[in-house]
Amino acid sequence: MSSHRFHGSFSYNNDHISVIQIEDNINIRVERENVDVAIIYFVNDQGGRIRIPPGITVRNVTNNTIIRPSRHGRWFYSISWVSSYAIHRDNEHIISINNQKQQAISGNDNFFYYTTDSENSKSDDDDDEDGGSNNDDDEEDGGSENDEDDGDSAWGELIQK
Repeated sequence: MSSHRFHGSFSYNNDHISVIQIEDNINIRVERENVDVAIIYFVNDQGGRIRIPPGITVRNVTNNTIIRPSRHGRWFYSISWVSSYAIHRDNEHIISINNQKQQAISGNDNFFYYTTDSENSKSDDDDDEDGGSNNDDDEEDGGSENDEDDGDSAWGELIQK
């Protein structure tokens, strides 16, 4: 099996359609139906829907199950954001659609955002990168080792700059 490289993302939050040309006149499309469900279907080079090509299977790799095509014409597969999927052609794994198991954090710019290790880390991430800034200067991170808790602070609130 050849190595699979990253070729983009698919979102359940917008109406962009991901297209993968697997050969002349056969394209895979991944299109959202709603915020929880998307469909994988096939089109020709003119954008017309075609039947699922022979030898194509879609596997839910999270649950280790084969996804059945729609009963209505068998022209598409339904998937959800919860699981990761693998598309196979003649038993060769050709495409992965991976749930990234992450969420974006956004908020007011007046707050200080950072990442720290959990006391009981359940991460399967081996790297030492935390994705946040490393503020070693006590004046920048809002505290020092000599700070005492005055009892009035709301533990767990975001730190304001």
